[in-house]
Amino acid sequence: MVFDASKKTFDSLRSSPSNYTSWKLNIEAVAKTHRLWRSIQGRQVEPEYVDAEALTAAEISAHDDWEDLRDQAAGMLWLCIEPDQQEHVKNVRNSPVRMWDTLENLHQAKTAAPRFASLINLLNVVRADDEPLMKFLARVTKLGGEWRELLPPTLSLNQLAEELQCVTAVCGISDSHETVAINLLQNNVDKLTIDAVRTAFYTEDNRPIIGGSSPAAMRVSYTPSLASPSSSSSRSAQAVI
Repeated sequence: MVFDASKKTFDSLRSSPSNYTSWKLNIEAVAKTHRLWRSIQGRQVEPEYVDAEALTAAEISAHDDWEDLRDQAAGMLWLCIEPDQQEHVKNVRNSPVRMWDTLENLHQAKTAAPRFASLINLLNVVRADDEPLMKFLARVTKLGGEWRELLPPTLSLNQLAEELQCVTAVCGISDSHETVAINLLQNNVDKLTIDAVRTAFYTEDNRPIIGGSSPAAMRVSYTPSLASPSSSSSRSAQAVI
């Protein structure tokens, strides 16, 4: 069955916003129905010749079939990605395996920065007022899958636990200390540790400002109160003193 790109029912791979997660699943399904998935995965082994100087008709036919599958797989991938993505695989367009690996490394780089961003998206997901629970759960599992895809195989359980603590801490201050949260993520793109978070939090808590008061003291001084005006004024004065 020859692949017809004009009849595909899913979007081509794009960079912004990236649709790699859904595209990857769709391509896998289409490749399997066209018997091309093993060629993309590198599991369609190239036939060997018993004697390269005396090829048999069967060997030539088997090798031609293998090349046809390889070329069809490469062509299918090329036709299912946007022009800007084609630039990334132009030099390896004759190898579906290298095309696939290049696109995966581009969109699912298993580095800390995209992993943190994906985890933050997962932790911040909130159900809409009129959203059915099953649809909400589907969004959660989709985001969870995207985050899991970014986990490197070398990441230990202890490292994962530390990352979860760090990202939870950053998310917890994103409203009150947005600048601190942003700086932590931008300055620790390769690895975010509890020590880095602890240092940033300590520095912020003890950062001097005009008047000699710390940010924490200033927040106490101006914390809104539900008490009566007189008692509120009294407490504010005590806090400032």
